[in-house]
Amino acid sequence: MTGLRFTANLHWLFTEVDFDDRFAAASAAGFRGVEFPDQWVGRTPEIAALLRASNLKQVLINTPAGAAGSPGALGWASVPGAEDDFKRSFEAALTAATTLASDFVHIRAGALAPRQSQQAALDLATERIAWAARQAEGTGVLPVLEMQNRGDMPGFAYRGIDDAVDIVHEVGSDRVQLLLDLYHLEIVDGSVLARLDELLPITAHIQIADPPSRGEPGTGVLDWASVFAMLERTGYPGWIGCEYRPSTTTAATLGWAEPYGLNGRRPSDSQRRAAMPEHMPESQTSEPLIALISGTSAAIAPAASALQSAVPGVVIWNILDDRLLKEASARGGLTPELDLRMQRLIDHAVQEGADAVLLTCSMYGTVATESDASIPVLAADESVFAETLGGRFADVLVVATLEASRADTIARLEQLAAGVESAPTLHSVVPAGSFEATGDADALLASVVAGVRNVDAKFDAVMLAQYSLAPIAADLQREISMPVLAGPQAAAADLLARLTRAD
Repeated sequence: MTGLRFTANLHWLFTEVDFDDRFAAASAAGFRGVEFPDQWVGRTPEIAALLRASNLKQVLINTPAGAAGSPGALGWASVPGAEDDFKRSFEAALTAATTLASDFVHIRAGALAPRQSQQAALDLATERIAWAARQAEGTGVLPVLEMQNRGDMPGFAYRGIDDAVDIVHEVGSDRVQLLLDLYHLEIVDGSVLARLDELLPITAHIQIADPPSRGEPGTGVLDWASVFAMLERTGYPGWIGCEYRPSTTTAATLGWAEPYGLNGRRPSDSQRRAAMPEHMPESQTSEPLIALISGTSAAIAPAASALQSAVPGVVIWNILDDRLLKEASARGGLTPELDLRMQRLIDHAVQEGADAVLLTCSMYGTVATESDASIPVLAADESVFAETLGGRFADVLVVATLEASRADTIARLEQLAAGVESAPTLHSVVPAGSFEATGDADALLASVVAGVRNVDAKFDAVMLAQYSLAPIAADLQREISMPVLAGPQAAAADLLARLTRAD
């Protein structure tokens, strides 16, 4: 199993006890994160103390809504004439989220006003959400948007998930993302599995309940085994909020989560050995857990495939933060804040029992080399750099899909080459349209072939700067009739050697 992490929504779960007692109940049940809508209002210091006492993380809060029956009962974002109400609501939630170290603030959309057109409501919500996103910049809190079905929420401003998606794209997915509630998605679209892959790249948080009764997983129509398998396969890194109506006491409804360990914790190697039956040889149960930390889902498959071929019995744990590359590109390269974010992901992998870490983001290679982790932490391109500078080639063309990746790769190669007597001359290119084609092997190959052939320089080898380019390596080599160097296989062999030495 990979690391799915679940939060308890304390508005829905553990209602057998008073609200303040639900924190301890959630912790005792194995949750490490919680969420709830607006019970924080006027009580932020008390909530912070309850979180500390129960060793829980606040993951999500909502903007406060208006009183029942008021125009803002479902939120203020789309309500005409409610500019001040919206701003007060968001500013209060942002302040509370910062105090509670909450990852996300859910901006409630609101309901259609009398005689308000659908498009007018969406335009108004987009304008206000863009303002809120600007206020949140630099706070570490990400605004998120949720589509809710109009059967449960009459007149809700979003007709379906695509309205929320359009706002995310309009405002920018680096500034606002989806809170994807699978219960509402199934009620409205009837297509959770069909749409999940498409929506995950702009999804920051997921909530779950089983339609039609909104009970715990297994009480309704959704195929939860397939849903969780898809989240594991794609390396979804976020939390999954349990926002369901328990059919009995909350603790009695958590059996569905046992295979996932609730918080996704993995046993360390010593814990795995301690759990072995005495008659079972350790060599038969040794399964090294390697965490792949990625900035794009396109890098996961080539890295996982190389590891599975090279490392016997490997267990892959995918940790995906699809904002790492976008933000680095937008900021013109790495910043101390982005370095720190990657280091925190490495720390998380170490704390949860990984035996080794492989960063598939070549741009973040310096974070790996500077890591003081107690386990091997390998930069994506350490091994392929050694091959590139090993004396076999006189001129090497470095290919990247992002300018920031190209610049970072060339800078680090040149730094290493300064100490190599027979280092090759380096050239580089970012083929037009290559980043947009990532994930479509045919389109990516066509873009890279055209880009390579248009380079006005002589070279006798090509080095692919990113793991997301690795799937086209063999075809590219056939097209251009020269060696193409890609990182995943070299990195897998290197990790195997390091793990063997550690044993």
